[in-house]
Amino acid sequence: MRGTFRFVKGAPDLHVIWGWLQVDTILKLPADRVPSWARYHPHVASAANRRKNTLYVATAALRIGTQTLPLPGGGVFQRYESRLQLTKPGANRSVWSLPAWFAPSAGRRSLGYHEEPARWSAAGDRVELQTVARAQEFVLDTGDNPEMLDWIRQLPWVADGDG
Repeated sequence: MRGTFRFVKGAPDLHVIWGWLQVDTILKLPADRVPSWARYHPHVASAANRRKNTLYVATAALRIGTQTLPLPGGGVFQRYESRLQLTKPGANRSVWSLPAWFAPSAGRRSLGYHEEPARWSAAGDRVELQTVARAQEFVLDTGDNPEMLDWIRQLPWVADGDG
């Protein structure tokens, strides 16, 4: 189906935002008590074998700034759109092109795993990031990055792309 997320052999090798999770609860495993609905989760099922394992539970509804949207706190985008692409056009997937405010600065936490200033370079009104070689997800705190709220609002939240 055109526009949906799926593996396509020979397609461009890109990093793309495919979903979101707004954190409500953080469970440190295996110590914290886990709700029965989460027992199937791989982080829970194998928590006894992993130290420092964590389970993040989404909010019931997505909230952006002071606005609560009619969406769950975790989900996936319905289709690909270029505004979800992180990879710099024409570059390999480990080079991202982001709004300039993503760059680390004094008093603000950086994108998770990307604190090293040498990974970042100015590129006009944007910033380029050489991403770390391996990680599952990167976290950026909106409390440290208020500019992020406007950027988040422009993402295609509704299925028809009008979001």
